[in-house]
Amino acid sequence: MSEQAKPNQTTTSILTEERKQQLRNAQQTYYKKNKFKIQQRKKRLLLKKGVQLRPQTIIKFGLEKEAEKKGLDTKLNKANVVPQLFEGDGRAVKQIKEMIEKRLKEYDQQIREMISLKQKEFELASRGQTLIPEGTKLTFNDLKRIIPLVPAYNPKTVKDYIRTLDKMVNKMDFPCDADQDVMECFNNFEGAIEKIESAKNKSGGKSYSTNTLITFFSIPMTLSTHIPEFKMRLTPVALNAFTKKYNYYVQRRNLEQMKKLKGKGIRWEDVIKMREVAGKKEPYSLTHTILSLYTYLEPLRNDFGFVKIIKTTPRDKKDNYYNPKTGKFYLNKFKTAKMYKGEPPYIFGPELKKIVNKYIEKAKSKTFIFEKKNGKPYAGYGEETTAYSFNSIVNTALNKYNPNKKIRITTRVVRRSRASNIQSENFDFRFKVARLMRHKVSTQAGVYTREKMEEMFINDDDGVDEE
Repeated sequence: MSEQAKPNQTTTSILTEERKQQLRNAQQTYYKKNKFKIQQRKKRLLLKKGVQLRPQTIIKFGLEKEAEKKGLDTKLNKANVVPQLFEGDGRAVKQIKEMIEKRLKEYDQQIREMISLKQKEFELASRGQTLIPEGTKLTFNDLKRIIPLVPAYNPKTVKDYIRTLDKMVNKMDFPCDADQDVMECFNNFEGAIEKIESAKNKSGGKSYSTNTLITFFSIPMTLSTHIPEFKMRLTPVALNAFTKKYNYYVQRRNLEQMKKLKGKGIRWEDVIKMREVAGKKEPYSLTHTILSLYTYLEPLRNDFGFVKIIKTTPRDKKDNYYNPKTGKFYLNKFKTAKMYKGEPPYIFGPELKKIVNKYIEKAKSKTFIFEKKNGKPYAGYGEETTAYSFNSIVNTALNKYNPNKKIRITTRVVRRSRASNIQSENFDFRFKVARLMRHKVSTQAGVYTREKMEEMFINDDDGVDEE
């Protein structure tokens, strides 16, 4: 009897396991079907027990009424929006979407109002009309708002001027605050000049450089030129005082540069000889072409690293262009472009045209006169990329046949050499050369002889002793 019972026990055990699995499956199926209700019931029980649930949990399971009775927060905010999105609840997503759309509409309206205001301000500024009524104070904060609207200022200039104003107000103990009438500072020119000249660079504790002082003193001059609100408030006496200081420090900088360049110059005749040597040893090479561009033309800055090759007259002035057929060089992007608007293209003479065209053919340049191996240009003035890579190439070419290895020749040295070479010429000729070199005659005057520069300093009534 006991032996017959063993199989029956095994069968009972197997049936029990099957039944358990069936129950588990049934339970899982029920949970899948009623998952939300089950979780909702659990959350409701937690609320009754006084457990503090998160707002997104309360909203997800529709327990707002129960939660409010318990004094719990049921509103969406920045802290609980994101978790709800990730939980993927349709009801919560809909609420969040409505909230975002409402906020976006508010932002759109604010942006439209801001654009409209900026357009009105820009139109007034472009017509030379004032944004700040006469008879009211003009603050540094007002200037920061007006400066970006001046058409003559590019983004870099705007950034530099605002940074300089910030430095005056916040770092050099300028005699006024950001929300104070700015004219109380600038019209008190004696105090302002004293603060500027005695200021120390807080990062190093040293006096500001001559170039930085020039920038400080140029601020009232340029603001008076381009911002009517500033011009009508600045007294002529104050403007004259700042202008005189500006001119003084420009002369001082020129003298400092002359000291640095003493014994580092090169005669223009030697630059011409370098080109001739390159033409004999390696005609139409990179070195020969670069030396030719800086001698057959009045020497420009580093403006040849981004010159597109074209076949017809360019329709725009976005870039620099060269037409091999006509020999016309359209220089549009360069440091002093705003000063030389509407200038005609350079026309390469027969020899320069031949050299440049032969180089293009030899180098197999397709898009630009000077290309990298990947066919891209080096850089042009105002480009995001710097011109340093091409600058290195130019300097290498300028020094390859340098007769005086103690002197490192750069484009600046070449330009100074040419300007020094024509100082004995009449003003009209020097003015013509200055235009072709794309700088001011006053800049060209900075290459006077050392004796002439010292004479200019000695004759300055407000000058200081030479350092």
